[in-house]
Amino acid sequence: MPSPLSLAAILFYLAVSASCLFAMVRARVQAGSVATPNGDAATWFVLTMLFILLALSRFYQFEDLVRLELREMLLLGDAYGERRIGQYPLALLALVVTGGVLWRIWRSYRRRNAGVRSQSLLVARLAAVVMVGLVVLRVISLHLTDSVLFRGLHLNWAIDLGASAAVGIAAWKYARSLSPGAASR
Repeated sequence: MPSPLSLAAILFYLAVSASCLFAMVRARVQAGSVATPNGDAATWFVLTMLFILLALSRFYQFEDLVRLELREMLLLGDAYGERRIGQYPLALLALVVTGGVLWRIWRSYRRRNAGVRSQSLLVARLAAVVMVGLVVLRVISLHLTDSVLFRGLHLNWAIDLGASAAVGIAAWKYARSLSPGAASR
């Protein structure tokens, strides 16, 4: 059974997914409009699914199970002592890929309209990539990254809550921008 903090995180992820679902429905309703590209609804659908998967992962403790399974494989192969040899490049690769995806998303939006919808999609996509990067780093469980993420200020919590909240708020702002009477906003 998940801890009370995990249950709170699950509820938070589900609230974010509900916000993304609401944005998706609004985007689908407006899909015939020139102002709402068809890809918007697809983005909100993917984000809805991401946060549902994060909630399920937290409920079933998937990250812990994967981490334990990897540790067991290393122990069985007598490679546990040398685990850092593989973890350092994996952690570096995860950071580089996450940074590259963030840069690519940022560059693709630089040239676009700076309206509420475009900004909301940008924030949601950037925050979602940060969440995925964080999950990958938690699964890799390198001592150095663990000491940064889980000790002191609990940067893990700040990134997790901040990125999740950013997606939820962006979805809400996007959906609100499509509500009747939003043209005056």
